[in-house]
Amino acid sequence: MAIEIERRFLFDQFAVLENPEAWSVSRIVQGYLFASNGTVCRARRESGIHGIGSKNTLTIKKDIDASSCHEIETKVTDDEMTELLSICSSQISKVRYHLKGHLDPEELWTVDVFTGPALSGLCIAELEAANEDVEIGDSTLIPGCGKEITGEKKYSNYALSLAVEAFRKENQK
Repeated sequence: MAIEIERRFLFDQFAVLENPEAWSVSRIVQGYLFASNGTVCRARRESGIHGIGSKNTLTIKKDIDASSCHEIETKVTDDEMTELLSICSSQISKVRYHLKGHLDPEELWTVDVFTGPALSGLCIAELEAANEDVEIGDSTLIPGCGKEITGEKKYSNYALSLAVEAFRKENQK
């Protein structure tokens, strides 16, 4: 079972525009099939910015601590993903910007710009770390990083999907 270690930061979305050629871009729609006791099951479709090709994954994550979790991920077909997303209790959509090797060729930064009226303007940067001992200082952050939010559950993608669902229900009345 793989262990995912990440550090998360609020991010100024306009920082991406300062050097657009450094970033690759994709669109993500993800939904949640269940969440219980620190475990979530997520269905995710990630497509190229122009909708060319997609990567569909079903993932189970189990929290270890604030910055790491056990993760099991499997690929699914487009038809299976369409079916999975149709039964998810909550969903989010976002544009993801990828920046590889800011200071270290092995590091991967992603910036998620959330879309839709409930989360408009929210941007979160994540650094996938090789180990939990990674020191994060001002010199290692990409331009645009703000407050560190690693471990703050209100910024988890699952919690954000619940906010989207609550917003949708409120506006159906």
